[in-house]
Amino acid sequence: MKAQYSKDIPDAYIAREDDLKKIADLLTERIGPIEKVVVECSDDIQREFGSIKELLQFENPISKQIRRIQIRAHSADWEKQSTVTFRDSEWHGISIEIGARDDVVSRLRSDLLDVVAGMKLWYGFLHRRDWMLTSLSCGMILSIVALAGFALKHSALMTMRNEVPVAILYMSMFFTLTSPFWNWLRNQIFPKVMFVLGQGKDRHQQNERFQWGVVITFVLSILAGLILMAVQQLATST
Repeated sequence: MKAQYSKDIPDAYIAREDDLKKIADLLTERIGPIEKVVVECSDDIQREFGSIKELLQFENPISKQIRRIQIRAHSADWEKQSTVTFRDSEWHGISIEIGARDDVVSRLRSDLLDVVAGMKLWYGFLHRRDWMLTSLSCGMILSIVALAGFALKHSALMTMRNEVPVAILYMSMFFTLTSPFWNWLRNQIFPKVMFVLGQGKDRHQQNERFQWGVVITFVLSILAGLILMAVQQLATST
């Protein structure tokens, strides 16, 4: 009995040499020899390689950064076929297609998904949200709160200094005006896809140093300051 399997995994991921070798070995063992490896780069040129070994010799310079890798394999009689595609896309990630006997599809599916699970990036949750829409929503909510504050500041039921709704209004303007910027900032600091091949290894190391040495350190210092303020407030109140 022949079966088909197709799945697109949109999560953020990192593609290392060992990961691509594991996937190529699985396809070769379960399906057949690698037909070709098709690579699309940032210079809009599509390059074809006969094997993963050939692909790993590609320098992957910044002017020709890899944007897409597709690995194809099939048996001699074409009864078994499989394609694994890695995309650097906002809406797509890793796609797997398998056509073979039911038992082959089942085993290969499980093994490929195990490899893919190990490729997922720790900050993938940042790419599950549209931060532009989130920023716009925050701006809208804060503007409503600010307008309500202006309307109620003279009410006998509410005592509020004029500076409070003004500050909230400024925050609303900040989130609204900067909304197109947040997705771009996320993609620059925490890219959804990293092809750690050739010169991509150096780019990945530089990116990791910036993430942990600057961004994460800054966030942790802010959190530590807020916790210290809260502890001080509790101490003074008691």
